[in-house]
Amino acid sequence: MKDARREDMREATVLVLLGLRREYLAQGASPLKHWTQLQDRMRSAARMAVDVPTWVTQISRSLGIGAANAKHAKHVTSLATLIGADSAAWLDLLEEEHAYLIALARLAAQREKESREAKREERRILNTPTDDNDKPLPFD
Repeated sequence: MKDARREDMREATVLVLLGLRREYLAQGASPLKHWTQLQDRMRSAARMAVDVPTWVTQISRSLGIGAANAKHAKHVTSLATLIGADSAAWLDLLEEEHAYLIALARLAAQREKESREAKREERRILNTPTDDNDKPLPFD
């Protein structure tokens, strides 16, 4: 399999993993253990699945996640379309690179968090009182 194809598979898989993570955390999963749980479930599902839909269903079921939200569903269908008939190669990739895929997902999650924090800080700065009455000035 070509390197560009493998990279596309990795990127699409990471988006699905991030969606699963969001949904898992939203239902009250431990923030300290969720990456380990996700990695374990990802590997287990890869051993039992034959394609993307069964893999995602297996992980969701094992994590106790309900139906995917619209954004997550879009990533799942995009991954399924990308993989197509290459399910066996993709499942091999999951098994071979599970730790790397989780590392990529962790980095992406960290970047998302930093971006959210930067936006929050920017809003805080823009809403900082700037006149003697301690009121924010209008920006229009």
